[in-house]
This record gives sequence, C-alpha cells and structure tokens, in this order.
Amino acid sequence: MEKNEKQKVKEAVITMLKLMQLIRLYDKGHVVIMNSLDIFYGLICEVLQAKECIMIGVVGNEMVYEKEPFYEITNQMSEMIKRLKVIGVEKIMISRGVKKDELLEFCRLLGVGLKSSEKKKDFEKVIEKAELAHISVGKIYVQDADQAAVELSDNELSRMADMSYQDGVDFFTRIYNAKDDPDSINAALAYKLVGKIMGILSRNKNLLVFLTSTKVKDRCTFVHDLNVSILTLLQAEALNMDRHLLNDIGTAALLHDIGKILIPEDILNKNGKLTEKETSIVRRHPVDGAKLLLDTPGTSILSALVSFEHHMLYDRSGYPNRLKGRKVNMISMMVTIADVYDAMRSNRPYRQAKTPEMVYDEMMSLSGGYFHPDLLVNFFKIIGLYPAGTWVELNTGEIAMVSKANMIDIRRPEVNLLYNNKGVKYDTPRTFNLLDKDEDGKYKFEIVKSVPFKPAV
Repeated sequence: MEKNEKQKVKEAVITMLKLMQLIRLYDKGHVVIMNSLDIFYGLICEVLQAKECIMIGVVGNEMVYEKEPFYEITNQMSEMIKRLKVIGVEKIMISRGVKKDELLEFCRLLGVGLKSSEKKKDFEKVIEKAELAHISVGKIYVQDADQAAVELSDNELSRMADMSYQDGVDFFTRIYNAKDDPDSINAALAYKLVGKIMGILSRNKNLLVFLTSTKVKDRCTFVHDLNVSILTLLQAEALNMDRHLLNDIGTAALLHDIGKILIPEDILNKNGKLTEKETSIVRRHPVDGAKLLLDTPGTSILSALVSFEHHMLYDRSGYPNRLKGRKVNMISMMVTIADVYDAMRSNRPYRQAKTPEMVYDEMMSLSGGYFHPDLLVNFFKIIGLYPAGTWVELNTGEIAMVSKANMIDIRRPEVNLLYNNKGVKYDTPRTFNLLDKDEDGKYKFEIVKSVPFKPAV
C-alpha cells in the first residue's frame, strides 16, 4: 500500500471523528460542519479514484486500514473506537460514488447514537434504513493472517449462512422490484453480502457447499446468484488468489446475471421453449448487465466484464459474439463453470434437475469447449463428484449423506452413514472416509448412486 494512500485514509478517519463531534455542537448546515465535510469528502474521493471500496476496521483497541493499524493516532481515536464497540460495529465500508450527504448523515448517526429503544445489534439496520447506498457497516468476517477468526459453533455458522441467503434474497428482491430505478443496484450492500459469505468460507467451506446443494431446491433465481458467488469464491480461494481480490470476485459473480432485470417476466419464467425472438431478448442480458454495472457507482470493472463474458465460453463459441483477438477473462470462465453447474442441478420451469453424476459427466464432456479444462478439474476437486449435502446409496444398501469432498479421489468423499439397508435410521450416525480400505486392501464402501431424498424412517 502506498504511504500516501494510508496517510489520506488516516486524515479522513480523524476528520470523521471531528465531524461526529461538531454535529453535536452545531446545526447541520453550519459553516464549520460544511468545511470539515468538504475535507472528509475530498480525502475519501481521492482514495476511491484508485480503489472500489475503503474498509476501515477496529481490531482490539486499534483502528486499522487493510490490516495496517493506525498506532500513531490510537489515543486520538479512543472515543471513536469506544463508540464503534458500543454499537457493535467492527468495520465501515465506503464505496466509490459516495455522496457528501451520505457521509454527513453517517457521521450524524454514528455521533448521536441510537434511540434508547434500539439495541446495538440494530445499528446495521439503522444504516440500511437511512438508505446510504455507498456506506455499510458490519462485522469483520474474513480471517486475517495476523488475527484468528472468532470461533463459532456449527449452529451459529448455519444461522449466519441462512441469514446471508435471506440477505441475498432481500437484496435482489429490492433490485427487481425497482428495476426501472437506475440507482436500485446497491454496490455497498453487494460487497457487504459477499463479505459475510467470505466470513463463513474462512471458517467452514463444507457448510457452504452443503448449503448450495440444499438451497438449490429453492427455485428462486436469487438463490442461484448466491450459489454462483459462493462456488466462484471457492474456486478463487483454491487457486490461492489474493485475498484482497476475493470480495471483487465474489461480487462480480453475485451480479453476473443482473442484466436479466430488463427481461420481461413472461419470458424469464416461461415454461415452454423460447421462440427465436424471445431467445434474442434473453441473449441481450450480458450486454445489458455490463451497461448497468458500468453506470452503477461503486461497482468494479470486473463486475461489468464478468457480466459481459459469462456466456462467451472458453472457446468463445457462446454469446455475445467473441471479441477479435481477446481471450475470455479467467474470472469470467470460473463464473461460467459455477453458473452452468448450479443451473444443471436445479429444477427449471422447462426441465428437472440432473443428478450429480449426470452433471459431472455432461460438464466433463464439454471440457475444452464450454469450459477451461484446468479450471474445470480444479472446480470438481473442490466440490467433488458428490458435493456435501448429497444423499447417496452405498454398495451395502445403506444410505449416507456426503459431508466432505476428497481431493485425492472425487468419487470417494467422506460420508455420514444414517440409514440401514431397510431405511431405518441409525441411533448414532457414523462417519466414514470412502478412501478407507480393509485389511485386504479393498475399499470398505462404494457409492452406487446418488438418491434424491432421504428414505422414510
């Protein structure tokens, strides 16, 4: 990070504190408030010329910016740090396109506090209700190299994941309900949503894979977009991509299909085969999405690029028509894999979901055409042939649920044995790694096939 950048952020944080203090003493439009606001806004805009988003956090008793503490202003910032802790805020995110009045209102809310009837956990909702499109607050979810993630129970993680899915459904519902409003796409909320997903990813990857497998039964389009974001993030992390890029990658995947908000609902939800005219309308959504995202403050160029390219395919045989001499972006190819995978295993108005075996065989047959061969192999190493959450029948007739993929052999995951060969549930589930062998060197269990539902008890 450039020293100049950190210095500007430090000055912005100091100015934000000053604004909080001035707002308590003077009327909103007072000259001293407006002067400080001009300085604060100018510093923020300078940093956002080179970045999509600024994230300021609190770790311990220090204000930090991208893992770099502001030790030199610790004493000066003690009031703000205390205030943020009281209201349960660990990070503040300000995205490109932020307006002066947003910054002023945020400082007012942060400075004057909550009503006595509100609890500290409600501050995120207060910010959302204030409709600050480019500012959000929350917890620090991603595990930094220098700070261990807070331990959470499996139940707490599951609740966090379910809440993230609901947040995602709410996010897209607002966009689709206000599709004629050019400001309906809230970049700050998209980044925040992906940040929550990354927080779960840092603690329990298998839980996310499990949830994408079970949530896929929900025919909601918005769940598909969330699943694509998760499946793309899993690929990016497995490839050891820079953690600072993950939020942009996850957000690009989340918004990859945003152009569909311009497709008439009768076409989007049609049960039968599309006409030639309807197909041409649907095929406009990558271009429409790219245009929407380019016009949306706070979104990255990567988001627009992924929206434009996610149907181009590895051999550039898809749509829109390939650009001469230009390769498809690597992130776009990863999103394509996640998009097709999740679509194939989902029920659609015009067809039933395919089994995991069918999805794998069909996608592998398209390797080198639709999909980048190496990226496809990487994807199935992470997900496995039978992803976590899949019910399978073993060669013993027993029924198990896949709990974890094996990168050594994608056909031999770890499973929880739950039902005997008569469909009666075991009192105590047993966990087996299907790579385990008996004394004769033979595998103890084999998967015969996946099964759609658990058997009756």
